Amino acid sequence: MEFTNPEKMFFPKVKHTKQDILDYYRCVGKYLIPWIKGRALTIKRFPNGVTKQGFIQKSAPEHLPAFVKVLTISKKAGDCIKQINCQSLKTLEYLVQLGTISLHAPLSKASTIEKPDKVIFDLDPSGKNFDKVKLAAFELKRFLEDSLKLKPYVMLTGSKGAHVVVFIKPSLDFETVRAFAKDVACYHISKNPKLMTIEASKSKRRGKVYVDILRNSLAQTAIAPFSIRSRPNASIAVFVSWSEFSRCSVSDSYTVSTIKKYLSKNKTLCSNISHEAKNLASAIKRIEKLKKD
Repeated sequence: MEFTNPEKMFFPKVKHTKQDILDYYRCVGKYLIPWIKGRALTIKRFPNGVTKQGFIQKSAPEHLPAFVKVLTISKKAGDCIKQINCQSLKTLEYLVQLGTISLHAPLSKASTIEKPDKVIFDLDPSGKNFDKVKLAAFELKRFLEDSLKLKPYVMLTGSKGAHVVVFIKPSLDFETVRAFAKDVACYHISKNPKLMTIEASKSKRRGKVYVDILRNSLAQTAIAPFSIRSRPNASIAVFVSWSEFSRCSVSDSYTVSTIKKYLSKNKTLCSNISHEAKNLASAIKRIEKLKKD
């Protein structure tokens, strides 16, 4: 595959070219690919750099190199859509050739498409108050651990907020998992009404952290770990330890430029940590009991 226009400026503020983006994805490819392999990928492309108009693409391009694999996903209307299955570094390089900056993946693999393997609580600040996001995340962590006996992880989204993630076995459908996430959010918010809200409208949040559980839906996606964001500083989405998270002042602290620093101090989080998946059935029973008490 020919890689064209390597000198094109993709992130003018930090002087990252298309070649720099390729080098970054080559660096993190072995860590990134396990997170997106077997999932119907949605890509965010900026062929002329992030200061120009970009676009989101779900459908795979019509003319693909032979090495690029696709997944055929059935839609509710009865038709199908073909989406890229990024299962190799070569495919990742092809995506960069297309001008891809960000990678978004569904919460389920195509092989178990109606059964998610993670629950995501997307914590979105009102304004730029990341301290409130941290407080909400730690409150949620304690509740998930102490009351529901689950093991949550935290990811800096590289944007404004954070994702609190629980890996689960793909045994329940999206409707059940989303209902669980909503029950957790509502119960937790009832105990912290001044800090968090489930109100989606920004005008009604009144400075509170929005707990978004809607990503826990079929066909919805979330930013993939190690994906670059289309922000001026070329920030990236990464899991961090809870200890490091407590010291973070912003969500976009890690960037393309600081990836080596991240890799050197986050060995255990660099590999796919989803193997610690839990059975959600017991946690569902616990939250149902708490709702009744």
